[in-house]
Amino acid sequence: MSEQSIYNNQILEIYSQLWRYKDVLKGAPAFKVDPTQVTEETEKVLMPQIDFNTKEIIGYLLGIQVKEISTTSMIAAIEKHYQKDDFWRKLLIEYVQAIHNKDISAFQEEKQKLEQQLLSFKNKINSYSEERKEIILSFAAAIEKEKFPVNAQKLLSNYLNMADENPQEAWSVLVTNPAYFSPIITTDSQGKNILSPAEAKKQNEKLAKFLKNLKA
Repeated sequence: MSEQSIYNNQILEIYSQLWRYKDVLKGAPAFKVDPTQVTEETEKVLMPQIDFNTKEIIGYLLGIQVKEISTTSMIAAIEKHYQKDDFWRKLLIEYVQAIHNKDISAFQEEKQKLEQQLLSFKNKINSYSEERKEIILSFAAAIEKEKFPVNAQKLLSNYLNMADENPQEAWSVLVTNPAYFSPIITTDSQGKNILSPAEAKKQNEKLAKFLKNLKA
């Protein structure tokens, strides 16, 4: 049995008990549904009416406006006005318990939805990260094939990071001054100069032209 079905059964039982005392509740909101009319065929249509009608009558018994009804306000009113452990106190507590259980169930459902959304979001991020790695490796391989003196993967990674914030500016920088994202390598592993400043500038310009054509 679903949580909604359990709640419906609880409310219908409470409403039926109130119905049996309708002659006593003359000042209460009118009963809009005869609970004996509820069958498997009519439940879907009648239960929303019964649910709200029950809330109205409970609010009347507790002196609380419908829009202000909550488990906290109901418990406070029960303790104030229904201290005697009799039929009414028990019935009101049953209603509070039903509402409380419904709220908990709704919270759990919402929590589950949020967890599913988070998982979906994480999966999308992972998928995007993998796609991003493939793009970097693919374009880096093309740069490395031309033997440009630059850390190609670093260049592309930094370019994509800027492109996430401002794609137009990132592209403009990439095709005019790619060394901004990763400097042209001018020394070897021993620190020996292999490119002069003029040669590094020329390589930067050549790389910019190459990347512009590679994009196209």
